[in-house]
Formats: sequence, structure tokens, C-alpha cells
Amino acid sequence: MIRPLRVVLVLKTAQGGLFTLSHVDELRARGHEVVAVLPPPEGPLSRALAARGVAVVDSPFDFSFRSPRRAAAGLLRLRRTLRELAPDVLHYHLYASALATRLASLRFGAPRVHMVAGPLYLESALIRMFERRLARLDTVTIAASEFTARYYRAFGRTREQTPVIFYGADLGYFRPASGEERARARESLGIAPDTFVAVMVALVYAPKRLVHRGRGIKGHDVVLDAWRGFHAEYPDSHLILVGGGFGPAGERHRLELMDRFRTANPGSGVTWLDTVDDVRPYYAAADVSVSPSLSENHGAAREACAMGVPSIVSDAGALPDTVVPGSGWVVRRGNAAELAAALRLARAEHLRGELVERGARARRLAVELFDDARIAAAVADVIESSAEHATAAAEARPRVFSIFTEARFARRPDGGWTALDPATRAQSWDRYLHPGSGGRDVSYGPSVPDRRPDEKRVRPRAAASGGQPTRWTATVAASGPANPPSSTNQVRVVGRGDPRALADTVALPGGVTLVPLPYYVGVGGLMRRLVPLVVAVARAVATADTIILRVPGVMGSIAAAVCRVLRREYAVEVIGDPADVLRAGVLGSVGRRLAPLAEAQMRWLVRHAGASLYVTNRTLQRRYPRRPGTPSIGLSNVLLRPGTLAAQSRAWRPAPFRVVTIGSQENHYKGHDVLLRAVRELVDSGLDLSATIIGGGRVHGELIELAHAMGLAERVRFTGVVDDRAAIRRLLDSASLFALPSRTEGMPRALIEAMARALPAVGSRIGGIPELLSPSCLVPVDDHRALAAAMARLLTDQQAWEEQSRDNLKLAQTFEQSLLEGKFSAWLAQVPAARRR
Repeated sequence: MIRPLRVVLVLKTAQGGLFTLSHVDELRARGHEVVAVLPPPEGPLSRALAARGVAVVDSPFDFSFRSPRRAAAGLLRLRRTLRELAPDVLHYHLYASALATRLASLRFGAPRVHMVAGPLYLESALIRMFERRLARLDTVTIAASEFTARYYRAFGRTREQTPVIFYGADLGYFRPASGEERARARESLGIAPDTFVAVMVALVYAPKRLVHRGRGIKGHDVVLDAWRGFHAEYPDSHLILVGGGFGPAGERHRLELMDRFRTANPGSGVTWLDTVDDVRPYYAAADVSVSPSLSENHGAAREACAMGVPSIVSDAGALPDTVVPGSGWVVRRGNAAELAAALRLARAEHLRGELVERGARARRLAVELFDDARIAAAVADVIESSAEHATAAAEARPRVFSIFTEARFARRPDGGWTALDPATRAQSWDRYLHPGSGGRDVSYGPSVPDRRPDEKRVRPRAAASGGQPTRWTATVAASGPANPPSSTNQVRVVGRGDPRALADTVALPGGVTLVPLPYYVGVGGLMRRLVPLVVAVARAVATADTIILRVPGVMGSIAAAVCRVLRREYAVEVIGDPADVLRAGVLGSVGRRLAPLAEAQMRWLVRHAGASLYVTNRTLQRRYPRRPGTPSIGLSNVLLRPGTLAAQSRAWRPAPFRVVTIGSQENHYKGHDVLLRAVRELVDSGLDLSATIIGGGRVHGELIELAHAMGLAERVRFTGVVDDRAAIRRLLDSASLFALPSRTEGMPRALIEAMARALPAVGSRIGGIPELLSPSCLVPVDDHRALAAAMARLLTDQQAWEEQSRDNLKLAQTFEQSLLEGKFSAWLAQVPAARRR
């Protein structure tokens, strides 16, 4: 079963192109949706499509390239229209349509199926030079004849990329006329039953500038020149021309020809009709059809064949395909004398009654080559195959996730990049690289949310009808080789890179590359580097395949605004609350006043995301709701690897007690200063207590000084950053309590990992902490006395302590990697591509 597709058909005219109707009917019969983009005004094609219930959209571009400025503006408007239609496949005929659609859909991702209506433009050396390169933009170039296919194969296109499928004729609609129909048609035209009648059905095109200069490509001047001599010789003969001028220029050329050859004169033997809705009566009236084109595919000759009318065709393009021995004649293009000679032969056979057999042979040829039902099925097969191939290639191709983050990076001695923050080193990208694979083991890093804006540092388908084998094939392959299947993605981390800083820590893993942004420190540095930073972020957005913004943060805010301007989709990982940060007083009174603005900006950013991940289950979702109908999940970015969880809960031990905390010291977000004051309170109350503070950063020295000033030098140990997982686990296992008095949080990794060791904990009532700890273990932000009281109560109550040990271990088990990685993988698969179709 082929999934339902939206096929957007683009044509430069609503006046012609009726040959596409059978293709549209077949696609719709297979369950696909077709939308046509046609320029106004309304014409036969748009009316026929509308009568079928096919949506017709006015093209904002007139497909004229005469004025480069107007063409550029029109292409941009067409691009917007096509993007809004979100095609699964773009399908176009006629060269101006092909050129415009290719350019307007660059980097769309949707396959492009170009069906070449005729080879005229390929006869220009200049156009061939450009087409050699532009043809590469087609996923498939359907050549409507072997003649056309040879051009494209000479351009380097393979046979699979250039299937040959003729334009067809409806063999039920176009069928040999009965004697009664023939008599009625001649009577309506005032033509005697025994008169020799030739017919030419073709619109009149103005002469082109680049090919056949001064002459119309359909050869009206050739047939009129030949007819002038032939009719003088056989005045009882009659020529019917059916077709008005194509556009104003074509109509002017028609009037010039009428005047030059005096076709309006009663003795000219010519009846020149304007464009008609039904050409069958004119074929029914005729003995022979004439197609003297200077450049052509199969043209009207295929309809003449279907009507059982023998043809005289020129040797231009694919016209010789419409004639076999015994069905008609082929003459040199532009040669009026040869055409007149062929008319004499046809008239002689008419008089002898031999043209009837030529007509029957022509009908058999039409059944063999031009059965529209089979041809429409072949075109639909190519369109479906191109979509299937594109889908398979997209599934096989690794997705490239561009993750915009506040993380900071430094150069390694070997020239590579390494993260300055342990939490954003190699292991943090595993779940993007190998979703659902289990990842690799991870070395421990402190629980650090990405830096905030105020930081100071750095169907079943219809079967083809039976019949003889045709010359066309529906085998198709997309341009270029498909990537081999792969379950591995790629990651582009977009973050600040300091090329002057050196760090000999773990390099970013294979499959992860850094897009370094201008480096800055603090708000002042941000203001000085804002312009180049915006430019760099815009460049990263413009070249991204899939965009994920870790928010809140400066990078995510800038990238979201750029995405809106460039009309790119993005997803968000909501890892914290900027309003909480500012209300906590990190930027003082100014920050508190800015908190409502930060909250509103964050709401806007999340509401416009195409997918959202929250590190909490409820807290952040309530404050920053997603856009309805978009994929969303509440999922911690903490995945507990095998071996992380303790085997069982713990038994309480009496004093001395040791409290442990872990977190970045780039700023005071983690409330380590609050913990120091709480420790002082507890020591003063007589509790035998010490503390171990793990982490490093800009305020590390300031915290040590505070501990000395408070007389806690012997009671508090500062370890700095610890990257050894085993060492961290030993510290947690030897502790009596874990404390996290943060001023802002998302879903705290360090707390979850402490709980995984069955360690009781206390924390501030902020972010995702209330989702982890019971109410009795929560304290207000910045309240060291409440923190001290909660710690003392838990440490000295054996029953409460052991109950919390059991509860914490049980809750931590829900963060096991095997339980969460499948959910993350499912969400990641729904993250939309950056470029909207």
C-alpha cells in the first residue's frame, strides 16, 4: 500500500496542458490528492480540473523570466505558495514551469518529477548549457520520447533517471469516426463528401528568439506554403486549420500568417478556426492529418492516430514515432515541397480508397503506443516510486540535529573541541546519536542546567490495462546514490566556542561537531558581541536540517526569533525556568522586575515550537504550555545507566552526619551559600555535622572564603569538579543526606543520582524538585533556617530517614535508562524537519 500523497502539479498555462488530466485522474483513483498551481486567467485546463474537484491555486508567478527583478520576486512568491501547499511530490510539465518550480523549491526535500512536453528548448545551445546543470534538480526527468531522453542522457542523467513515457490519447474518446459522423462533420463545414481534406490541429506560437528565429515552431507557414501550390493544382481540396494563437503574441503571428497567405479569401481552400473544446469533428471530416512542426514531441499526431486518420509528419523530434510503414509519411522539417508531394500521394490514395487501410494501421499504432490509461498508470508509478525512494532515502540517511545550547567549549591541544562543563561532554549527546540503542557508559558530571541569559561567564493501486508491450518503462531512481541504511544520527552542537582557551578533557565524540559561536562573558560581553552572535546563529539556523533549542538561554531565544523570520520549524527542550532565576535575585532588583518579561518571552518561544520536551512532568508544562497538536513529552534528561541504582534501601546510622551536595559553581544558582549558612545553624545547635560540596566554577573561591569566614573550614570540604563516577558514588554512599537548596532547577540530575543510591534528600521548592521529594523534605528558596530545620528533622528521625531512603530509591528506579530511552526515541522521531514543505 502506498501512503496517500499530496502531488502539486505546476503548469505555466491554464489554456493548454489538457494532456495532464488523465494523469491527475489516475493519481486520484489511487487515493492521492492533487493540487494544481496555474497562472490566471481561467482556461480549459483549470475548468476541467475544477470540474473534477481538484483544487486549483493561482500561481503568484507568471512564469516570465524577461525581467530578472520581477522574476526573482515572482519566484519568491511561488516558493511561499509551494511551501504552504506542503507537497509530497512536485510534478511539472513545460519548460518555463520546470525552471520556475526547480528554483522556487530549492532545498524543499520533496522529490521533483519533470515530464518533458517537448524538446524545443533543448535545441538552443545556450539553454542546453544551463539545462545540463539544472536537470540535476529533477529527481526524475520523464522523457516523452527517446529523442528527448537522448538529450538528458547526454547531460549525464542515467536511464533510471530518464524513463521514457509517451503522452497518451484517450482511446475511448479519440476513436475512428463512423460514416455518419464523418458526413455530419463535413456538412457542418460546408465540405462536399468527395473532397480531399487535410487537417492540422495546433495552437499558433509566436517565433522564438533562441531557436528557429522568425518562424513559428508548429510549422503553420510550411503547411500554408505547401498548400498554396497544392491547392492551385487541386482546387477541389480543402485544408482545415484548428487552433488560435497562444497568447497575444501567438495571435498576432496567426493574423500575420492569415494575411500573408490570404487564407480568408474564398478561393484559398482554407478554413482557419480558433481554438475549440472538441477537435474530434475536424479529424472526422479529414482524410489526412498534417503535423509539419519544426520542433515537436508527438504532438497532435497521436490523436490523429487514435482517430484512425493517417498522418504526414515532419522528421522533427519524436514525430517520426507516430508513423510506421503503411500508416503515413515523414518529410523533412521546413520543406514545403516535400510536404506538397506527400499531400499528392495522400490524395491519390484517397481517390483509390487506400487511405482507409493507412488509417486502420494508424489506429493500431495508437493502441500499441498511446493508450492513455496505461501511460497514466506509468506516470503515476513514477510519481509514487519517487516518493517511496525519497522516503526510504530519508529513513536511511542519518538525521542531523542542530542543538542550540548555552554550553561552552574550549580547544583541545589536538585542535578538537571539548566541553567546559562536564554535564555537556561526550555522554550528553548519546541519546541523539543512538536513540533507543542504550548508548554508552557515561562518566559523571555535575548537574548543571545550560547557562542562563544572566550568567557572568564563559493503495492498492489500479492495474494497467492489458495490451501490447510498450516502449516506455516506469523504472525510476532518484538523482544520486542513496545513503546506506544507518541507525546513527549526527549532532551539530551550536554553542559558544573559545578558541583561546585550552582544556585537555574528553573530546566531543564521533558524529558530534561543534558550530562555534562568538564567545562572550557576561551581560556586557553579550552586548558587545550581539551582532556577530545573531549573524552566526542565523547562519546555523539557515543550514540546519532539524533544530532543537535548549531553553531558556540566549542562544535559544535568538535562534527561535531567527526561525520565525526564516520560517523554520524548531523543537524545544525546556530544562529550566528563567522567571525563577530572576525572581531568585541573581540579577538583583532589576532581575526581579524583568521576571514577568522573561516568562512571557519563554511562553512565546515554547508556544511556537513544533515539538516540546520538558524535563518535568507538570511544573514547567503548566507555566510554559505547548502549542496544541504538537508532539510533547515530560521526560527527564537524566537516564540512570545500569549499575547506578543501589541494590536496596539503607539503614539509618547515628552521628556524625555528613551532608553532600553537587552542582556547578559558575554562579549561585545551586544555593551552596545557603547550605553553608544552614550548616552553621546546625553546628551551632550541637549537631555533629560536616559537608562535602562537589563542583567547580567561577564562584568556587568565593564559597571557600565564605566557609572560612563562617568558621566552617574544618567542617566543609570542597572537592572541585569530580569526573570519576566511582568516586562520586563512593561519596554518595558514605553520606547521610543530600541537600539541593537551588534557586532555580529543571529536573536535577544530581538529586536523582543521589536518590538512586537510596540517599535521603532535602531541596528547595522550585522547578522539578517537588516532583521528586515529599513535601516534608522541601523548603522555600533562600531560607537557610528552614533548610537547617528540615535537615535536622530528617537526620535525627530514624523512621523518617529510612522511609525516605526507600521512597527515593523507588522513585529513582523510574529513571532507569531502559524505561526512558524508548520514550525519548519516539519523541525524537516526531521532531519536525527545519524546512517546512
